[in-house]
Amino acid sequence: MKIIEIESFEVKVPVKKDAVYSEEYLTGPRCASEEMPPFYEVPKYIFKVYTSDGLVGIGESYRGVSLESVKDGMRSLKNLEVEDLNLRDLPVNSEVYIGFEVAVFDIVGKQYGIPVYKLLGGAYRKSVYVNFWTHRRTPEDLAERAKVAKREGFDGMKIKCKLEDPMVERLKAVEEAVGPEFYVILDPNERFYNPAETVKIMEKLKGSNIPLLESPVPQWNLDWYVLLRRKLHVPIAIHVSQRGSKKTSGMHQTIEAIKKEAIDYLNISAGMVDFTKIASIAEAAGISVWHGSGVDLGILDASYVHAAAATPNCTLPSDIVGNFIREDDLIREPLKFENGRVQVPDKPGLGVELDEEALERYTIRKITI
Repeated sequence: MKIIEIESFEVKVPVKKDAVYSEEYLTGPRCASEEMPPFYEVPKYIFKVYTSDGLVGIGESYRGVSLESVKDGMRSLKNLEVEDLNLRDLPVNSEVYIGFEVAVFDIVGKQYGIPVYKLLGGAYRKSVYVNFWTHRRTPEDLAERAKVAKREGFDGMKIKCKLEDPMVERLKAVEEAVGPEFYVILDPNERFYNPAETVKIMEKLKGSNIPLLESPVPQWNLDWYVLLRRKLHVPIAIHVSQRGSKKTSGMHQTIEAIKKEAIDYLNISAGMVDFTKIASIAEAAGISVWHGSGVDLGILDASYVHAAAATPNCTLPSDIVGNFIREDDLIREPLKFENGRVQVPDKPGLGVELDEEALERYTIRKITI
């Protein structure tokens, strides 16, 4: 079965109104992010990969990949035999690897009439534990989002934050709004800056329901994480990804973090093959993991669900959040969420279908090779 044609669709899907930031953090001195433009303004690519047997696999890139990488990847895959592809060495640029990996998995699953999680070894669970998620907000606004999360069945949420934010007031407002059993995971993206500042802020938050702290200080200095594990009252995680150079890859970082005893948990953002590989290293060390996210669309979210279901130690709440943040997920039937868990699709391949009308509505540019 040969790949005979590939279509890519550059898309830009906005987020829902009020789904990400408080207005106060969108402009001015407290701007929510140093990124320009905001993440939801950065395009993604949707792929349709056609085969000589009439099967079509769908994929989705991370945001911000280059057009040239997309074109190179399309040219590299065209005319290849699907049966000859080794996904551990897929002949595409690492920048766009995940989008084509997902499409190939979708094709093979459809070819054999089985869901993708069975290609990854089989499911350990039929539904995956998931976080609610939001970016930086005022205490009052965060309390309202917590009410939304609890009403929709989530038992906790992850929030973006930085040292300068009103953290004590935020967590107090959440507890008053939804009760002390509702957890809040803190993700400063290394913006608690150093161990001394991190210890100070976490001492102020003692008594709050914080099940873990993710990436509080720069991750290049794992010795700081070793120190923080000794000083803090909450478990610590780092966020790793794959497809980088050997010394920056998620696999290398995970091994180094385990050797140094620098982490309690691990957040992994990677393609399905790399996710299971990195997670297996963590499993051998007795470390639980969860699946990271780039606030993505329905195709990538579905791939995350399959990978999380097939990974024994993926027991922490995953960041599969794009479906309730983005204006549209570009799939015909949304993933099914209930009581803070997402159901694992059980149809052949990814188990989701492209919404062609939505795809056309949000497409900026189309390329066919």
